[in-house]
Amino acid sequence: MKKILLLSVIFLTTNLFPYNWESKDYSVRRSASRDIARVTDPAGRVFFVKGDSRVTKARADEIEKLALQFYGMKYISVDRIIFNVKGSSLRILVVPKSYKYKDSDLLPYMTAGLVFDYSADVLNYNFRLKSGEIFMKLTGVFIDEEMLSKKIEEALKDPGAYVARRDSEYLLNKLDELEVKVMQLEEQNKRIIKNFSDYQKATNQYIRNLQTEDERIRFAIIAFQNDRFFAGEKPVKPDIVEAVIKLRLRNPSLDIDDFMDKVEEAGIEVSKKEVNIILIAYRNEFKKEK
Repeated sequence: MKKILLLSVIFLTTNLFPYNWESKDYSVRRSASRDIARVTDPAGRVFFVKGDSRVTKARADEIEKLALQFYGMKYISVDRIIFNVKGSSLRILVVPKSYKYKDSDLLPYMTAGLVFDYSADVLNYNFRLKSGEIFMKLTGVFIDEEMLSKKIEEALKDPGAYVARRDSEYLLNKLDELEVKVMQLEEQNKRIIKNFSDYQKATNQYIRNLQTEDERIRFAIIAFQNDRFFAGEKPVKPDIVEAVIKLRLRNPSLDIDDFMDKVEEAGIEVSKKEVNIILIAYRNEFKKEK
């Protein structure tokens, strides 16, 4: 009974026969002892499948799609492709015959070809480059050949900087440096805001003081002049001064007599002499005769 159960489990969990690549018009040569198949498509393009006995119809479709994608690349001329079937994922080795991107020959920097991992419809790359004595590991999600080639080219322009940027300790140190700088900038910004606020308050108070002092001086001049011309009379009231100044601003070009006509029309009770005093004090204007 146990033997029957064991055989049933084996039957349910394994493929009794390798996938029939011939159904896709592919030719196949197999090494049963090594579980490897050499598959050639109708166009003569070859790829190898390790774990051939674990290939299902769905997995064969994925392998076919990826093989066509790699063989159709613009910059990479493929020498061979090896698909390694691993559970629900594929490990893929693409060995280039040549790899030229723009004016750069990238093939000499390849240590063992380009390695990809395919799982859940996502293709990731994970391989190494060697420039001089420096090894560089490139990892990421494969979007297209252009982006990958550009990344390789940029890494080869300055291998030392590329390695440093991707070194975890280097990145942590840089992160610490940035955090310190951010804290310093925040403190500096607080000081600037406080200093600006203090400066603004001081400036506003200074302006208010100047304005108050200016008003005192101007009214003192008016009172002094008024006292000289009209001994014993009271100084001109502030509201009269304000009314005369506003009226003058609306009529800046009139001489004193024409301006006095405007004063009378406006109903401002002030004498010609007082108007002259106000204009002398506030607008540096002197008596104008026709």
